[in-house]
Amino acid sequence: MEHKKFLAFWGWKSLPWNEPVALDRLYWQERTQAICSRLLFSLSRTASLFVVSAPPGHGKSTLARWLYHRIDPIGHDVALFSLLHHESKSGWLLTRLGHYLGLDESRCQPRTIIQQLHEARLHGKVLTIMIDDAHKLTTPEAFDEILSLSHVQSIISSRVNFVLLGNPRLMQTLQQLDGIQHRLSLWTLLHPLNRNELASYLSHRLEWLQLPHKTLQSDALAVIAHHGIGTFANLDAVIEACLVEAFFRDQRSINADVMMTAMQFLGLQKATDEATGEATKTKAPSPRRRTPPASPSKPASPNAAMDLNSLYYKSGGGHDPEET
Repeated sequence: MEHKKFLAFWGWKSLPWNEPVALDRLYWQERTQAICSRLLFSLSRTASLFVVSAPPGHGKSTLARWLYHRIDPIGHDVALFSLLHHESKSGWLLTRLGHYLGLDESRCQPRTIIQQLHEARLHGKVLTIMIDDAHKLTTPEAFDEILSLSHVQSIISSRVNFVLLGNPRLMQTLQQLDGIQHRLSLWTLLHPLNRNELASYLSHRLEWLQLPHKTLQSDALAVIAHHGIGTFANLDAVIEACLVEAFFRDQRSINADVMMTAMQFLGLQKATDEATGEATKTKAPSPRRRTPPASPSKPASPNAAMDLNSLYYKSGGGHDPEET
């Protein structure tokens, strides 16, 4: 019943965030748009390696989905792999690539796969292999097949490119590899949203949710900017939590108070509260004027607000939804 009331309150037939945003309605920062343009242009150069890195929540998987559908299908074949667990040894890629080429387990051998790739070359197409969560390749050995398939193209024109997307651990592992620099056509980072981009993205998000821009008030935007929330994943989570909180309060706007409550439920304010508490502890006491003692006949009453405040902060908790 509450679910139906919530949908009716905001004028929705179903929860909009249960469906991915259409590819033609994605929000891209100007810097990310430049990366996308360079990627699409450079993929025609074969035997290349493209690396895109960013902490969780910056839109890497969305970028992979966009790129998968945006690459020209006339000149390219695209294989998109997402790593579900960590790989530390060589050999993991051959099986996946063999299955993509239609080979059974017994034929997933390097020679057979290279031959299949060479035959695909006769059709004039480039094979782009995209690997999402590539930071799960935890050792240099896990990149053996990627480097080997890149090197072998100097002998056999199999025309294969690799696009690796992962968090900053990917960069650290790649720096341990010898001979990778001359294979790199792109090595770039995705950056968090700055304040101007933050306002633009939230406006875009509200429009996608079919809500007026004035739903998010300026004081609420200031709270988000103050806490440094600049990733797509966290911003989406905050907006969803704010809409739920506003519904419970029976108000169709998101102000600073709604924003603070939503962030507390998500655990995004905990670090700031702790830092504020530490600063308060270390702050030098201000000089006080001596006051006469309280009259014995009128004992001082306990400060109820202070007691509640103390209990409130002690009951805080939650966790950061973004992995580190």
